[in-house]
Amino acid sequence: MPRVPDAKSASHNRIQPMLESSPALKSHLPRLEDDITKLEYHRNHMIVYFAGSNSPPDLAQRPIRYLFLDEVDKLPAFSGKEVDPIKLATERTRTFWNRKIVKVSTPTTRQGYIFREYKKSDRRRYYVPCPHCGKYQILVFNQIKWSEEERDAEKIRTKQLAWHECQHCGEKIMEQAKAKMIAQGIWVPEGVEITSEGQLKGDIVESGHRVSGYRFYTHLGLPGVM
Repeated sequence: MPRVPDAKSASHNRIQPMLESSPALKSHLPRLEDDITKLEYHRNHMIVYFAGSNSPPDLAQRPIRYLFLDEVDKLPAFSGKEVDPIKLATERTRTFWNRKIVKVSTPTTRQGYIFREYKKSDRRRYYVPCPHCGKYQILVFNQIKWSEEERDAEKIRTKQLAWHECQHCGEKIMEQAKAKMIAQGIWVPEGVEITSEGQLKGDIVESGHRVSGYRFYTHLGLPGVM
């Protein structure tokens, strides 16, 4: 996380309650209270560490197989005399041949770290099939419609009076259809087409970077994606 207090807050207020509310995950929690602190969880088959990017020792002292970097556009470029915190944390994964590094962030500008990472990737987006015509599309914000006669935003939300208009057939896609659509979705790299049968057409360039554009478009002035 950007700062140590952010890491403590995420650990105590988000991650720990999630673990305790899931029977499957709770079964792996340690029995001794001393084995779980705000910055370390000693589970029965692994250890979860939390760290702030402004604490170089926390980033540099442990081997890590799975590294999750949150809000990378908010991380400082360096921590004191240390190197870039992202590079410092990434170095901890070199022990493992099967490491995985996940970088997450609300994008800020086109010069921001996460946008530069996105440009390195295959820039895939998530396409879902229309329940009426079956053709695939991304869910863009400007396809959300509601009756022009209704102006009360709260009423539109609570009574679910809005719908997504299919870009191909123009039919109304209601909220109830969303879960099934999402489950049937397909990631499509940039420059590749998807047919009505869900087949990909075009040259798929293999990339070690897999990045979805789920939130880039509205933040960077491009056509909005829900």
